[in-house]
Amino acid sequence: MTDKLQEITEKIYNEGIVKARDEAEKIKENAKKEAEKIINEAQKKAGEILAKAKSDADERKSNSESEMKLSARQFLSKLKQQVTNLILAQQVDSTVQETFSDKTFIQKIIITIVEKWQPAENGEMDLKIMVPQHELNSLTATLNQRAAEAMKKGLDVQVDSKLKTGFKIGPKDDRFVVRFTDLDFENYFKTYLKETTQKLLFED
Repeated sequence: MTDKLQEITEKIYNEGIVKARDEAEKIKENAKKEAEKIINEAQKKAGEILAKAKSDADERKSNSESEMKLSARQFLSKLKQQVTNLILAQQVDSTVQETFSDKTFIQKIIITIVEKWQPAENGEMDLKIMVPQHELNSLTATLNQRAAEAMKKGLDVQVDSKLKTGFKIGPKDDRFVVRFTDLDFENYFKTYLKETTQKLLFED
């Protein structure tokens, strides 16, 4: 009887051990699968984070490079403009200012315009000339001497306080006014020469 009881006890024990081992293996296997699943998901998430970080870094790099290229182009364009303006100023400004300081030259232009100007139907000289204050007496004297007929017919010579050099000329009713000043001619020549100068300097 004792042997039978011991046999039953050992059988129950052994079956419990086997069952416990099986359960442990199952738990171990499930834990392993769960761990692998967690690791795979973590690796996938890490990959997504790295990919996004790389994409963001590439985008920032691309934007930075684009901004740097744009800034470089703007700086180069501004530098070219400054160099061109400096050269044009040396080429044009001194020459034009020297020309407009030649009182005889300016008066010749005025006299030529006066001679070519057609009087109004009533024979009056429908023409007005505006000059700087310091040029009024000299020009008036020259016109009285060399364009006396036009002066007799009403050629009007006035002072324009805003003028420093040159003159303005046009009909008395101010339908239009043509300006002949150093700044006008400087701007004209600079505009005309700018493209040519830039090509000569920066063609390559």
